[in-house]
Formats: sequence, structure tokens, C-alpha cells
Amino acid sequence: MRLKKFIDKELDMYDISIDKEDLPYVKEVLSSIEASETELEAFPDLKEQLPFTIQDKGEILND
Repeated sequence: MRLKKFIDKELDMYDISIDKEDLPYVKEVLSSIEASETELEAFPDLKEQLPFTIQDKGEILND
């Protein structure tokens, strides 16, 4: 309940209005953002690593 009040207060501060029914969705988005930030704290150099893909040559030739 406190989180819903906090979200509502913050949105009001920035003059953003939403339907009260949308608060659970906003809460879910904020939870996803927090989870992503936690992962970046655990692996801070993740964005500096180049991704690599191993391809099966047979899959490319027979596609």
C-alpha cells in the first residue's frame, strides 16, 4: 500500500496523471527496472563486452 501511495505521489509531483487501475502495471515496470539495475551492479562491465554467437555451418547452408 505504501508503494502505491509513493508512486501516486511521485507521479503527481511531475504532473503525470494515470488511472488508479494502472498502478499495478506501473509497479511492475518499476520492479523490472530495479531488477535490471541490480543485475548491472553485479556485472558493471557487461555493456563493454562484445556479444558473440556460435553458428552451425550446416544450419546456415541448409536454411
